Amino acid sequence: EPVCALDFVFLQCIQEVPRATSPQDTGTPRKMRTNPQSTLTKPPPPTTTPSIAHADTNCRLLTKSNQIEKMPTAEIPLAGGHSEARDSTEEVASLTAQIKPEVERRLSKTFGRFEATQVRRQVVAGTVYHIRVLTTEAKGSDGGEGAEGCLHVRVFQPLPYTGSPPEVQAVKVAEAADSLEVL
Repeated sequence: EPVCALDFVFLQCIQEVPRATSPQDTGTPRKMRTNPQSTLTKPPPPTTTPSIAHADTNCRLLTKSNQIEKMPTAEIPLAGGHSEARDSTEEVASLTAQIKPEVERRLSKTFGRFEATQVRRQVVAGTVYHIRVLTTEAKGSDGGEGAEGCLHVRVFQPLPYTGSPPEVQAVKVAEAADSLEVL
């Protein structure tokens, strides 16, 4: 039976809490049950998202059919912080195509392949993208394939109302095995 907001009877969160230090303390954590509204009889308001759980909390819900199911958890980003590295999306691929001429100008190279593979985001007054780009230099005058490489590029995408184009802020030549870093 699928879980939806209408199936909520109550939400039970079990959180690991360190014990106070005392001579009798064994140093093992204890479970602390928190349930401020243990007799919730109506579903939560529609603005409540059952898929978001607090960090370090294992949340479970009890459905009307009395089945306990673990809630799916979602990453809770730190306000103003960088997201984890994720696979590239079509949006990032489009952004990468827009910045390719500027990156080529800065590095004085021409790339045949310029493909975004990973991305990290930071939401500010716009969005800062840290993009891992796999490259292959364009064919030389001898017709041979160019060298393959990897770039880490920081791009600032202003808010849409400004009408400003994306701005390349930094480019770093990286090794193919390097993980995506914040520049």
